[in-house]
Amino acid sequence: MLKFVYLLVFISFSFVPAWAGEIVPWLNDSEALVDYTAAKDGSSNDVPELDPESEITFAAKFTPSQADLGEQTGPVVIIEVGGVLHGSGLYICGGQLVYAVRTGGDAPVRELMDLDNVDGALSVVLGELDANQENKVYVSLNLQKGMVFSSVNGQRQVKYLLNAPQSTDLTGNRTAAFLGKNQLSIHMGGLNDNYTEPLLNQKNRQIFQGVQGAPVRGQIFDQAVSPPEACNPSPESEAVVPVSLPALSWAGGMYASSYNVYFGTSYQDVMNAQESNHFGTLISQPQISGPDLQGRFELDLAENQLFLDEQTTYHWKVEAINSNYAESPWEGQVWSITTAPLDASPKNLSASGILPSVSLSWERPDDLLPQLYPEVLYDVLIASDEGFNQIVSSVTGISETSWQVDTAGMYVGEQYYCRVDCYVPSQPDVQAGSEVLELSCDNPRMIEDFDQYSTDTQLLADWQDGSSNSTGSSIELGLPAYGKSLKISYQNQSGTEKSEVKRIFNNPKDFSASGTEILEFYLRGNPDNQPSDFYVELEDSAGNSRKAYLQEDLIYPAASRVRIKLEEFSSGGVDISEIASLEFGLENSPSQPAAGVISIDSIALDIKRCIENSNQPADINGDCLINLQDLQLLAENWLLQSHWIFAASQEPDGLVVYYPFDETSGDVAHDNSGNSYDAAVEADNPDSVWDSSGAEGGCIELDGSFGISLPEGVFDSVNHGFTISFWFLDQPDVWETRNSIEFLNAASSTELESEAEYEFPVNPDVQAGWHHLCITNKAGELTKIYKDGVLVSQGKTSLTSADYQMAGGSSIGSSASGEGHFLQAKIDEFRIYNKSLSHEEVVYVYGGTYQLVMQPVSPALCPKDPLSDGAIDINDFNQIAILWQENFKR
Repeated sequence: MLKFVYLLVFISFSFVPAWAGEIVPWLNDSEALVDYTAAKDGSSNDVPELDPESEITFAAKFTPSQADLGEQTGPVVIIEVGGVLHGSGLYICGGQLVYAVRTGGDAPVRELMDLDNVDGALSVVLGELDANQENKVYVSLNLQKGMVFSSVNGQRQVKYLLNAPQSTDLTGNRTAAFLGKNQLSIHMGGLNDNYTEPLLNQKNRQIFQGVQGAPVRGQIFDQAVSPPEACNPSPESEAVVPVSLPALSWAGGMYASSYNVYFGTSYQDVMNAQESNHFGTLISQPQISGPDLQGRFELDLAENQLFLDEQTTYHWKVEAINSNYAESPWEGQVWSITTAPLDASPKNLSASGILPSVSLSWERPDDLLPQLYPEVLYDVLIASDEGFNQIVSSVTGISETSWQVDTAGMYVGEQYYCRVDCYVPSQPDVQAGSEVLELSCDNPRMIEDFDQYSTDTQLLADWQDGSSNSTGSSIELGLPAYGKSLKISYQNQSGTEKSEVKRIFNNPKDFSASGTEILEFYLRGNPDNQPSDFYVELEDSAGNSRKAYLQEDLIYPAASRVRIKLEEFSSGGVDISEIASLEFGLENSPSQPAAGVISIDSIALDIKRCIENSNQPADINGDCLINLQDLQLLAENWLLQSHWIFAASQEPDGLVVYYPFDETSGDVAHDNSGNSYDAAVEADNPDSVWDSSGAEGGCIELDGSFGISLPEGVFDSVNHGFTISFWFLDQPDVWETRNSIEFLNAASSTELESEAEYEFPVNPDVQAGWHHLCITNKAGELTKIYKDGVLVSQGKTSLTSADYQMAGGSSIGSSASGEGHFLQAKIDEFRIYNKSLSHEEVVYVYGGTYQLVMQPVSPALCPKDPLSDGAIDINDFNQIAILWQENFKR
């Protein structure tokens, strides 16, 4: 399967190797800007200005003690140069050697490995160090290539940077230090004084202790080097790769003008291979591309006729060649890759369209390369169940990666499951199925949405108005309800007492396909419209027609949804499976002329649905069906009654924070709980946010542009539950749907993936004014929301005690990051308790010792009280019995 030919790829370099360096083999020690053999503190102008300001190399020889390599030890200075904003250096951080660079920024938030210079600073972990042994290390920065090349005791690596400048000041105030002798105060190198990463914080820097009497050496060069041999392979050595791996790549050698590539399944053959005796592993005339902007070369496997077998380990190495140098060739390390099992599953299965026109598409499996598998076929299955026992549509043996679904057996409002099975006829073992795609066919079937028309002329080519049917109508593309719409002007007077607009279909349409039972559209009226009888007429291919008159308000200017049962037409003899035309009309008697304008949009076919606010009293679960599910809810809440809740006799304990918001100026909300959790008001003009007219004393007014940041540690004492309580001034004209109080934000996104925030939407039935809101949570149990002491909502949450302990920053009125929407409201008397308050304690916080509230049965305790009499009893059972098995969908 493998062919091996040899081809030279020529690239030229201006560098000449010099093999004089003790630490860096390709640099002459005599050319070092500094060459220290003893510890040294920094002083001004230790290093001359670099030219060019895009290359620098640090080299060091040292023997660290065990104390230098502690897990929490660092940064320990090895060698550095620079001042306040520009500089770099080598440091021991928690036992690892790290190269830190600042190119003009502080970057207070960066990790030990941060290759992105977008904030003016970066750092690279170079490797582990050996205690009580001599370590030789060097690192070379080349900004032109965006590359950091390093070696730690012979272990080399190449890293590439993001957003790095082509050149910059790399030495700052040109103060250099090596190991540190007496003090480290006048230079900072690559460190900063406000890093969240303590091992990169200048305030924590330490003098190198080392092993007494061991030789040391530190150098800085004004040039960058690259390894002479190929390095930094991709994929990384020992990686598991798919059999469709497209290419092998590597970072080019410093002096190479061409490369030999050796590839095979025998490690010994590849390791011992040379051009003169390559054991059949030398790739013949390799098609190699490169170098790219980062100096990398790539070998395309398919282009070089290299096709991988599954579950096989391959070994490869690259020789860098330049016949102008006696040291050539430079032999690289032997790298290995292992292929995964062949993956024949189709990828990215997706659906588009709505019933009855639905199409599926997917991608050919990457592992089934066309060169090896010219014939790949697919079976497509659509089922009504996840086990694919009830197939509703299918196709077999197609070679295309898309299919227009046969939807004859599919219905609007149903859920379906799709899968694509792939196989190779000539190789029965090569077969696999795609992931299952859930296909929800819940959208109505669209007949006409008018968005395809660009001009009135195009509209009139499909729809007839008075210009062709001699009625009082005229049409044009109008103001949209959803997208473009059909604007109908009607003028009913003597001789033309009606206005009609008709669409004649080129081919009869089956309005009953996919199980649809409803004709719907959106209607927009006009306050100046005069009354007229509005109707819809359907006519079948045999000429049978029927009008359905509608009691719609033609003066209402907002788009309203109109739904008509198709049985209104079929009961009049219309065959709804053969509809030839659809007509909208407005008519008047000769003695009552009328004129006006309406807009129609989104004409569609749908199933009967449970319409919002249907409000059938016995429909406890709100599904528009009176059945066993409603009876079960009734049984679960049997004999439940509305009842009075009396306040607790004393104030609850467990108060963690209390912000009365009685300040009159400043950017601090003081904590009156005694726990000193003062909060920061993140407003541009904090003096303007304080208001003297609060629920009790003063309050704070959030204007939608800022939030309040709570300090970390607020939830440290929370173990089994918590409570948040506050007053808000309900202003319905101001509140937005995304306003919220957010808390329990994890320090990182991986620490607390669920239940990281709660939102308190404004209940529209609450009258304007101050209201008390309280939320309680008990670990692993219920979260409850109270408004003015009354339980209004409750539900199970997944928050646990462990989640509380991982809570990071919290905020009021914004996300913890300060991004997104901000709350716009007045807030007062904000409290957090480290336990879940009882209902009685909530009432106390709401109104004090003598407060009592009436707790209704519905909706918090039971979703609905059928008779609204405050009790779940035999009378409600009778209501369900009377309406048993009724269907209120329409």
